[in-house]
Amino acid sequence: MKLIIVQFTTSGVRNLEKDITLDFSDYGLSKNIDLSHSNIKGIYGTNGSGKTSLLLSFYLLGQLGKDRNFLATKKSYLDRILNKKTRAFHGRVVFSTYDEKTKKRLGTFAYEIRVHKKAGEYLIESEKFAKIIGRTINEAEKPVFETHKGKLLFYAGNDEHERREADEKTVNLLLTNPFFTLFSPTKFSKMKEETQKSEHDQATLSEEGFLSLYLYLNSLSFFIDEEDLHINPTPAEMGINEILSSNISAQEKGDALLSSANGLLGNLFSKKIMEGSIVVPKNRFSEFQDKIKRLEDFIRLFKSHLRGIKIERKVISQSYLCNLIFEYPDYSIDATLESSGIRRLIRLFRSLLLCARGANVFIDEIDTCIHDVYLEKLIEFFERYGKGQLTFTSHNINLMNQLKSLKHSIDFLNDENELVSWTRSGRLNPANRYREGWIPKNALNIDAINFLPIFGE
Repeated sequence: MKLIIVQFTTSGVRNLEKDITLDFSDYGLSKNIDLSHSNIKGIYGTNGSGKTSLLLSFYLLGQLGKDRNFLATKKSYLDRILNKKTRAFHGRVVFSTYDEKTKKRLGTFAYEIRVHKKAGEYLIESEKFAKIIGRTINEAEKPVFETHKGKLLFYAGNDEHERREADEKTVNLLLTNPFFTLFSPTKFSKMKEETQKSEHDQATLSEEGFLSLYLYLNSLSFFIDEEDLHINPTPAEMGINEILSSNISAQEKGDALLSSANGLLGNLFSKKIMEGSIVVPKNRFSEFQDKIKRLEDFIRLFKSHLRGIKIERKVISQSYLCNLIFEYPDYSIDATLESSGIRRLIRLFRSLLLCARGANVFIDEIDTCIHDVYLEKLIEFFERYGKGQLTFTSHNINLMNQLKSLKHSIDFLNDENELVSWTRSGRLNPANRYREGWIPKNALNIDAINFLPIFGE
């Protein structure tokens, strides 16, 4: 089972004061999914218009849905990232699940959460998850669960006993903990037991809903610079050198190294990992080698004289301590000493690989350090062959020529955080229209002479 994002509405992150809605697909819910019309979206706008804030909104909604203790442990993070005026967050995502082989749409769901700050604490005002019943995303919804101001208003459990259990396990907790994070362990345990007993063949609404939401939350991957992410890495996300030199306890250092190893394929190409050596469990070394071979082939597309990537390793207990050495005809160099452009490509590789295999990937400023010609071919690949959805921000308007024939593929944010979507219209070219100032309230409506008072004598 796979999924696609259909629509996303959000407000509250950084400069996004009012709700903005991104459409990824048509409102009509056809029987079959056509990824070729919904798998790529480019978001354009001037510096500070809110492009990165949109990606951070996706990230925040995903974290709220997965991390039970997010509001309690990330208060300072929320203080930094949320709008200084509203001190509130709203996120609503509509997504569809589908059969990977037949492309038949299985179900469409909407997950929504509202968070606000009160008396110095971040609280959940409401949380709602429902299945959309009908032929469009605007038709009736069949709720799976709903909470409001700390109370469970509804839960579509399998029976009365399960509904009472949901009430008991979440009482006095729903102001600071999303219902899904509180009850999903219990629900998945029950589903496993019922599957083993073969009590029923067809999934109930709550079972289908919980599985679909879990799939959505775990399909997301983000490539956003840490300066924009506004969050410090956990010990498990640090490179080994940073772990060993940090002020955390010896026990925490050991746990961090183990977590870093266990999370290898997820964390391998993060910025922190690339600053030092990589811990690889011995039983996963072949998997690691395969990833590096793919990375080698990827980098060689940009640097044809790359002969290979050598893995230097040392034994540490049940793991290897690995360094990547880039080998060229006349010299070899550690990956950490490569150019900033190549280091960014190394980190970007993981996100692109995940998207090619079906993940929903969000990349901020995809055009940074990639030549226009290469980038256009890369986007063309995902348009034709990608199995996931790719959403990116960019200042490269040449990419619009690649996207203009697709639906829901180009969105513009103006300087007042208003969204303008490109709609195909005859021979009109979005890149030319953008240059010509077609987007209202946009700082691109300037001329060279505007810089004269600033840089002139």
